[in-house]
Formats: sequence, structure tokens, C-alpha cells
Amino acid sequence: RDFLHIDDCVRGIKLIMDKGENGTYNLGYGKSIEIGYAIDLAKERLKSKSKIKSISPPKFHKVVQVLDFEMNTDKVNKLGFRPKISFEEGLNTIL
Repeated sequence: RDFLHIDDCVRGIKLIMDKGENGTYNLGYGKSIEIGYAIDLAKERLKSKSKIKSISPPKFHKVVQVLDFEMNTDKVNKLGFRPKISFEEGLNTIL
């Protein structure tokens, strides 16, 4: 998934309001992060001894869910948008 910290999201919306034109803009980090990486990183940083069990998604999810997703942020990047908070830094604020 393409995660974006809420502070970067708010900055992006403000930039679009100030400099953008009518239309659709994708806000994202522009880099996908695997859920497994996020879980493992959180577990490590929390020093958790929890055991993570992976399960197969239901058939419905296999049909409707996108496996890999990364926002095309070219349009908002042309306005000067760049995320300031990395996924790892954002995760730290949650933890």
C-alpha cells in the first residue's frame, strides 16, 4: 500500500487548494510498502513477542482487492509536493 502521514496529506491538500487547478490529484508517498514489512517493523520497535499468523483472504477479497498499489503522484509533484515524513517516522508517531 501507499501510506502517507496525515501531516503530509494536509500539506498536500493545502498546496492543491493554493496552486492546483480543478481536477483530481492523487496524494501519496509514491512508494508502496508491504503490509508484512509494516507489521514486522511495528513488532520490532515495540519489542513484541507476539506471533503473527498469516491467513488467506476470503475469495471476495481476492476478486475485488488490488494486490499492489502505489499512487501516481506526478500531478501533485508538479506543484512542488514532496512528503516530509517517511513511513518509518510516521509509524514511530503511532507507536
